Amino acid sequence: DLHVPYHDERALETAINYAIGAQATDFLLILGDGMDHYQLSRFGKDPRNRDFAGEVEMMRDLLGTLGAIFPQVVYKFGNHERRYDDYLRLRAPQLLNLQECELSALLDFGGDCVGWNSTIRVGEHFTMLHGHEFGSAFFNPVNPARGLFLRAKACAIGAHAHQTSHHDEPNVRGESLSTWSVGCLCDLHPEYATLNKWNHGFALLEYKGGDDWEVENKRIVNGKVR
Repeated sequence: DLHVPYHDERALETAINYAIGAQATDFLLILGDGMDHYQLSRFGKDPRNRDFAGEVEMMRDLLGTLGAIFPQVVYKFGNHERRYDDYLRLRAPQLLNLQECELSALLDFGGDCVGWNSTIRVGEHFTMLHGHEFGSAFFNPVNPARGLFLRAKACAIGAHAHQTSHHDEPNVRGESLSTWSVGCLCDLHPEYATLNKWNHGFALLEYKGGDDWEVENKRIVNGKVR
């Protein structure tokens, strides 16, 4: 979760530099809420904050920078990208069928986009999603990863909750099911949620084919990766 233009530049730079140092730059997956779409939100907005055109321009520049570092960039849309579709459906439905009005076109993005209502499958048993796809925030009895486990009942990784956590539990057949929630790279204390449990973070995924994959879930604390 970057929430451009409300991203944390120091946290983002730390994550990118760590990936470069670890030689983990084969691909980059933005797992939802790359943009905030603040002025398109149905919630109460401060008209003094950045307009949508400025937000698009900033995200376009950032994607260009990331594309120069990572050969492949995949942008999975989240609930904040959905704000754009909802705005068109309610305010300008005639534009929905124009390819030029698709978000990827506005961003001049040549990478792969995955819709806000879709998930990403890695092998047969690992799913990547933003976290809003269940229809609401996943239930969080202990931590977001535990809540994701209760909803997904499968190995999965999600964002959305802006918290780094991990849960591992065997099923009745003794198969280990692991779930992860990833920290964010945005402002930790926005106006709408000044008190929260958020933390900066990112994850590394090593995929060797089939069901051979490994996740390293990282926190960023005071500009350092832990």
